[in-house]
Amino acid sequence: MLKDAGWPVGGDRAFRDHHAYAMVDIVRMVAMAKECGATGFITTEKDAVKLTDAMMERLREVGRCAWRG
Repeated sequence: MLKDAGWPVGGDRAFRDHHAYAMVDIVRMVAMAKECGATGFITTEKDAVKLTDAMMERLREVGRCAWRG
């Protein structure tokens, strides 16, 4: 959807529905984002509420974090 809207997408990582995020997931995503030069993250609101404050802080090392319901 983002690509169709003309947004540059540096990479993506899909998780199964109802995934219980762990810090190791976040660390891997941050590393992937830094490797491809990303400047932020976008996710669904459904997944954003599963992220702890510490996870969000780690993601923000790359840039802005946004979600949509």
